[in-house]
Amino acid sequence: MRVDKPVTVACVQAEPVVLDRDATLGRLEAHPLVGDVRGVGLILGMELMRDGERRIPFDSALMVGARVDAACQRHGLILRVVGDRLVFAPPLVIEAAEIEDISQRLEHALDDVAKDLKREGALQ
Repeated sequence: MRVDKPVTVACVQAEPVVLDRDATLGRLEAHPLVGDVRGVGLILGMELMRDGERRIPFDSALMVGARVDAACQRHGLILRVVGDRLVFAPPLVIEAAEIEDISQRLEHALDDVAKDLKREGALQ
């Protein structure tokens, strides 16, 4: 088969990059605010919970999702937030370094919110 399209040829010849979710966003599963992470690869949802092991959600009046959203924006990260769930669907052309950057910014935002919730007595 002969292909005269250079971009198509480059795509076919390129070696796929397999990203380890556990080494990036998946490592946040152990964060005290993260109760559940579901998805395939990097397309995932992260549910924020007061107690992830016992599946106890935060009181909706605390607006934890909105707090995490605001903290993410302070750290230069824009996410899709639905209630107390964070939704990730990065583009297929994302690089490993960009995923690591997202993960670090999100971790800083989660740490900020966890600190506030502990100070308020809403998180142990």
